[in-house]
Amino acid sequence: MTQPDSWLIRLPVVCLWISHVLVWTLCFFGCAACCAGGTTRREMEAALRPFFSPPKTSFLACVRGWAMRLLIVLSLAYTGWLLTLVCYVITVLVYLLVRSALSEPVSA
Repeated sequence: MTQPDSWLIRLPVVCLWISHVLVWTLCFFGCAACCAGGTTRREMEAALRPFFSPPKTSFLACVRGWAMRLLIVLSLAYTGWLLTLVCYVITVLVYLLVRSALSEPVSA
């Protein structure tokens, strides 16, 4: 049985925190793109589109993605990394929110 203070648990948690920082940086720029106007907004949205464009995948890939998210949540809850769990859930929700905001067409 792996103990909560083992390196097998710490390594994925460190990788998760690094991904949090990267996603929050992208979300910051995505929010800046939503607040910008005119050509600046179009240029920023074009630059961020590869990161926030919804994937065109099958139903099976969608189920696999949500299953992976659920597995991450359950493993973080089981090992006691509650702060990381809360930050992960907030990060996923903010990412989905910014992705939906950037996918909407700009109303003139």
